Amino acid sequence: MRFFSPVQVGTTIVLFAAAAVPAMSQSIFDSSLRTAPQFLQYRLNAPVGETISEFTTPVFVLIPVSSTLSFDVATAYANARVQPNGNSVEQSSSISGFTDTQIRANVKLGTDFVVITAGLNIPTGKETASEAEQLAAFRIGNDFLFSGEWWITIFPGLALVLLVLSVNLLGDWLRDALNPRLR
Repeated sequence: MRFFSPVQVGTTIVLFAAAAVPAMSQSIFDSSLRTAPQFLQYRLNAPVGETISEFTTPVFVLIPVSSTLSFDVATAYANARVQPNGNSVEQSSSISGFTDTQIRANVKLGTDFVVITAGLNIPTGKETASEAEQLAAFRIGNDFLFSGEWWITIFPGLALVLLVLSVNLLGDWLRDALNPRLR
């Protein structure tokens, strides 16, 4: 059973090796490597009784370039398992592997009141998932969507609607203001 391709592992290793090289005049001792493994477990009784267990090990490298500019590289290994409660005929299913690698540049303005961040997501995670892993992902998502806790989906959905609406209105305003043919 293969969790990730050699290209994905190689890309992740190269990114972390590049992150360990000191940037500009900073020493390698200014960089920091952090990890904080965590285990979470949820027991859902409705609509079907299931227990979701998740183990995650994030890895985070911070590279300060100057007092106002820093870069960070982050990825994680995650393993989630869904087990039915009681005498269910369903079998347990799981999904595991590396997540995508994120690279971010952070610029501090003023006295840390404003931080501007630009990010890049490099797809180093799994390219394909087996049928059992797809089933696990479906069951995890389904359990949260139909758990009766409506705010899990309503508030993020409303935020997306407001974001799309505001971007559309801003685009219309900019088109009207900057297009000389419409004056």
